[in-house]
Amino acid sequence: MAAVPDQRDRFYDLRVCRDQKVGFRKITENTLQTQPKQAEQLERLPPDQRETQMRQRTVGTKWISYVFFLIILGFHAVIAALLFATIKFGLSADVKYKTVFALVVFASLPGIVKALLASLSLAAGASPDSFTYQNPIATNPGYFVDPAAHPILYSFLTSFDVFTIWTLVLTAIGLTYITKIKSGTAFAVVFGWFAVAILMGVGVAAIFS
Repeated sequence: MAAVPDQRDRFYDLRVCRDQKVGFRKITENTLQTQPKQAEQLERLPPDQRETQMRQRTVGTKWISYVFFLIILGFHAVIAALLFATIKFGLSADVKYKTVFALVVFASLPGIVKALLASLSLAAGASPDSFTYQNPIATNPGYFVDPAAHPILYSFLTSFDVFTIWTLVLTAIGLTYITKIKSGTAFAVVFGWFAVAILMGVGVAAIFS
């Protein structure tokens, strides 16, 4: 479970969004479109209160971009802890947490490629109207689904991102080498947690849709 979607994802540089084509306000507006309930609540507010809310959300988006690296490290730390506990105590493998953490971080490096592709797409003139932190480019089937109309389907399909799968495979291969467990077992552990993450994401989407 080196990279779970939703969250999903999560492996590209948010600083790409500082490009003048896609400012923090635009990112905030696009993200709000994927959250029908919150968007509806915001629309019910008087214009002055709605604008205040949007300014606050935009500031939040801005600060998230500044501390994104720390958020990702924390995310990796949690993933590494889950994998470590599963392998160490469930499979009695001889491995240290710091080794698993290092593996999770290195396995997530394909996210850099996704960041570059997102940057290039914007530089090439891609429309900023649909650009979001969660799903910046068409590397998963969820990109082609309207998140406002089909939030649960969007959450499910977005999970199957090319770069997420790439990261998961690298993690499973790495676990095989650092723990000496069977390859099939390593893949079962990684993709088992991945399945749990998908169910959680879909559950959250169902609650807030």
